[in-house]
Amino acid sequence: MGIRKKSQSSTERAAPPVAGTATLLVAGWLCVATTTALASDSYRQPDAVHSNGKTALMQAARDGNEEIVRRLLRSGVDVNRQNTNGGTAIMYAALGDRLAITRILVDQGADVDARASNGWSALMIAAVKGHAAIARFLVAHGADPDAMDIYRWTPLMRAAYARRREMVGLLLDQQVDVNHQAENGITALHVAAERGLTGIAGLLTARGARRDLKDAAGRTPGMTARASGRSNPELLALLEDGRPTPAP
Repeated sequence: MGIRKKSQSSTERAAPPVAGTATLLVAGWLCVATTTALASDSYRQPDAVHSNGKTALMQAARDGNEEIVRRLLRSGVDVNRQNTNGGTAIMYAALGDRLAITRILVDQGADVDARASNGWSALMIAAVKGHAAIARFLVAHGADPDAMDIYRWTPLMRAAYARRREMVGLLLDQQVDVNHQAENGITALHVAAERGLTGIAGLLTARGARRDLKDAAGRTPGMTARASGRSNPELLALLEDGRPTPAP
């Protein structure tokens, strides 16, 4: 879909809201609710679960409680068990920016590319939150930096949407597909253009992002920027210099 002024844009329809993105992620399909009972009972009942399927291991990973995590793993709990929405302990660790916990989980066989029901992985969560150390570790241990969610958005696109400039640079260093198109045809450059993010757009074009690619509505990133109402002269000059950026 195209992006129109005073109406919800295609990036906004395909992406979670910017404000409170991580909180919504937790509250919705990763289901981080308060589970004091799970934490307190974790030694006696290591396989206890909350009604939404969250385990004591997931809660301890989110909280950064290494002692409980290690004890639970020694007791034999499934490191890759999923809650009702597909969330796993390593996703909770990524959400909480718990690098030490992430290391422990990976050492014990955690699947770095496990997906929740919306297709988000631990790397996608780290990209949205801006947790660079977690992202670097996950990629170094085999996480797919181009893995797509159910909307065919990649971590690069989600990082751009969340205004995570450092994360965008980190992912570009992994040689990700900078010109990947989501289900509605938008690219990471469309995302940056729609949100008025000149710095991120500059990073993307410097790594080969094409200015001439069109979304499903036939709009280039430059057209998207103008329609968004968030453009500025520097951004428009970057996107509309009249020369399609050659593919890398």
